[in-house]
Amino acid sequence: MRKLLIAIFIIGSLQARFEQWLGVYVKSYKIGYTHIEIDRKTSGYEIRETTVMDLKMLGQPKSLNTTTVVQADKTLKLKSFEFFLSTGDQRVKSTGKRTGKSMKVSVEMNGRQGPSRELPADKFLVPTLLHARMILNKPIPKTFKLYDPSTFTIEDAQLLKITYKFLSYQGKKVKAKEYVLKYLGYTTHTYVYNGRIIRDEGALGIVSIDEPEEVATRIQNQSVDLLRLFAVVPEGNVPQDAKSVELELSNIDPNFLDLTLDGQKLIKKGKDFAVIKIDVPDLSTLSASTEIPDSVKKYLMPDEFMQSDDPRIRDIAMNLTSGLENDVEKVERIKDWVYNYIEKKPTVTIPSALEVLESKRGDCNEHAVLFGAVARAAGIPTRVVVGLIYANGAYYYHAWNAVWIGGRWVFVDSIFNEFPASARHIMLKTGGIDKQTEIISIVGRIKIKVLNFE
Repeated sequence: MRKLLIAIFIIGSLQARFEQWLGVYVKSYKIGYTHIEIDRKTSGYEIRETTVMDLKMLGQPKSLNTTTVVQADKTLKLKSFEFFLSTGDQRVKSTGKRTGKSMKVSVEMNGRQGPSRELPADKFLVPTLLHARMILNKPIPKTFKLYDPSTFTIEDAQLLKITYKFLSYQGKKVKAKEYVLKYLGYTTHTYVYNGRIIRDEGALGIVSIDEPEEVATRIQNQSVDLLRLFAVVPEGNVPQDAKSVELELSNIDPNFLDLTLDGQKLIKKGKDFAVIKIDVPDLSTLSASTEIPDSVKKYLMPDEFMQSDDPRIRDIAMNLTSGLENDVEKVERIKDWVYNYIEKKPTVTIPSALEVLESKRGDCNEHAVLFGAVARAAGIPTRVVVGLIYANGAYYYHAWNAVWIGGRWVFVDSIFNEFPASARHIMLKTGGIDKQTEIISIVGRIKIKVLNFE
C-alpha cells in the first residue's frame, strides 16, 4: 500500500508541472526561443512564458527578453499577470489584476510609472494564458479581448475554428489539433499534439517549433535584420523631389487601412488592392485661419504616450514657439529641435515622450511621440502616422506625424527633417503604437507599384 501511495504521489507530481521549449524562426532564420512552464497549485495555475530574441535593426544588434507570469484559477480564468520586457534600450513592467468585473492594467517604464487602464474582465485573455488553455485542452471563447502587454494594447480576437491536421513531428506523422485565430487583421495557426504546442504560426511569418532545450536555445550567430528583411521593393522608384506620386498597393485589405488624409487620397480600391495619390502641399498657399474644428481638438489633448501636459514638455513648447507668428513657423521650429535633440539610433521600446526626453535617443517612433507632445503643447493639433517610407530602393516601415495647419492635415517627418514630408511616405494607419500593431497583417505581404510621378 505504501508503495502504491508513493507511486500515486510521484505521478501526481509529474502531472502538476508542465514545461516545454520552442525555437523561434522567421523566414527559416533562427531568431530566438520560448520557454513555457505551467504549475498546478491548490488554488489554480501559475503559468510562466519567457521569450528571448537576438535581432538586428539597420545593422545594430538588438536583444529582446520578455517574461509573463500569469495567475489563474482552476478554470483558467485570469486572476493577475506580471509582464517584464528588457531590450537594452528600455525596461518595461506591466501588471494586471482582476477585481470583480474589472481588470486594472498598468505599465512602468524604466522605473517610471506610466499609464493605467481599467478594462472589463469578461473574456479577457493574455497570449500566455491563451497558450496554456490550448496545452491543457481548456475552452477558448469564440470571441474575446486579447491584451498584449508588450504594446499596452487590447484588441478584439476571434477563434475562427478548431480542426485537425496531420503534421510531421519527431520523425512521424501525427494528427494535431489546430486552433485558428484572428486578431489585428492577421490569422494565426497553433497546433497541439499530446498536450504540447508543436508548431505556432504567428504574425510577421514568425514560426515557433517544439524543440529540446539544447536545440531551442541554440541561436544562430548571425542575427537577422528585421527592418531589412521586411523591406518592400517596389516596381519603379520615387524621386526625392517628387511633388506627386500615384501608387498601386496590392495583396492588402484596403478596408482595414487608413489611406486618406488630405495629402494622400484613395483613388480606387478592390478586394485586395488600392490606388492612392500622394501630393506634397505648398505651405505658402495654406490658409492663415487658426480656427480648429471640434473634430480636430482631440489631437490637442495629452495621451498615454504623448504627455503634452507635462510641465517640462510645456516649457519646451513655450520656449521654442514664443514670438513666432504662425503655425508653419512653429512646426518648423519644433521639427528642427526634435531632429537635433534626438540621437538617431534604432531602438526597441514602447515609445513615450517623457522617456525620449530623458534618453535623447531613438528612431522614428521616438521622434514622432516627442514631436507630437511638444506640438500639442504648442497648440498645434498633431497625430502619429504609421506606414512606409521609400529609401535606398525599398519601402521600410516607418512612423511620422500629421499636423493641422491652415485648415488641413500636413505630414511632417522630424527624423528626416522634412516639412512637409516627401511624397515617399505612404500612410497606412493613423494613431500611436496600438495602430502600428494593426499593420502587422500586411508586413511581408504588401506589394507596391509606382504608376506615375511628377
